[in-house]
Amino acid sequence: MRNTPMCWRRATAALAALLLMSACTDPASGAAQAAPQALSDPCLTSDLTATITLRPAQPDSTVREALVALTNATAATCSLNGWLTMTLINAARQVVPVPATKLDKPTQPTTFELEAGGVAYTGLKWISCEKTSASCPVGANIRYSLSLTSDGPVATLTDFPTPKRTRITMSELRTGVLTPSSDQALTW
Repeated sequence: MRNTPMCWRRATAALAALLLMSACTDPASGAAQAAPQALSDPCLTSDLTATITLRPAQPDSTVREALVALTNATAATCSLNGWLTMTLINAARQVVPVPATKLDKPTQPTTFELEAGGVAYTGLKWISCEKTSASCPVGANIRYSLSLTSDGPVATLTDFPTPKRTRITMSELRTGVLTPSSDQALTW
């Protein structure tokens, strides 16, 4: 390069810089793309509190719906993806077996950030049954967990009948995907 004219060296340097910059642009728009940000650590069940709010029942329907609000009770941002494991329990806090399904609804699971004090949502739908039936699972509360275990904390129930008078009956439970928006949580 010693004998190369100065203008050729500058042109070569400019071309190299242009090639490096083009590697960081969106080919469709030509706009520079930001480097992907690293996600925070995954949320732990112990980082979260859950409030389950029962929706009014439709007349003559055995389908019940509830919105789960999951609050980050820590001072740090964490990431969420997937579903909650929801478990019906009796007054003695023993697991009441209920067939459960985790659905890819309202959308496929995606990872999102949950800021300190932030709230994420999921929807629950279940088929209620006659509590006097021997084949009808009856419980007093619901546990939640981010893992597949049924030993998570007990959720706070809102707008549910008083457990001592009327118990929660479920012959089948369906859980939707965790989402950052309450608008989407029960749209399935």
